[in-house]
Amino acid sequence: MVADPLSCADIFLCMVVCSVSYIVVACRGRMQKAPFSVQRRTCNRTEMYIVNSLVTYTPILLAYCYEPFLNNPYFMTFAGVCELSGGLLNTLTYALQSRYATQLMGQPSSIGQSSQSSSHGLSFNVEVCSPGTSISQQRLCSTRL
Repeated sequence: MVADPLSCADIFLCMVVCSVSYIVVACRGRMQKAPFSVQRRTCNRTEMYIVNSLVTYTPILLAYCYEPFLNNPYFMTFAGVCELSGGLLNTLTYALQSRYATQLMGQPSSIGQSSQSSSHGLSFNVEVCSPGTSISQQRLCSTRL
């Protein structure tokens, strides 16, 4: 078996694009101020996805770039399992970061709380208009942004 330069370049390019994308999102999330706290929290969660990407694609990249690994059936099996488990790792990451996972683990969660108890914990105002103000559909549709 001989390492394929095109496959090496393809896998490396995919890893670079993925890494740069996640790093940009993570940095953007860290630089935003308080009004964007929800976005910042979401962006910080993306950091785990870059770890998943590096864990799943690094072994196969090493195998294609270093011929003794490519000729080792045990390492190739390991690299193949890592590469194919990318979707599973991303799914587990998504599930563990969801608000449902915190509820299943018995930790405090906003799911199932009444609207009265959850309204005190809001960190931002979600109203479009002040209370008691109504906007007609015609006025709303004719307003230019």
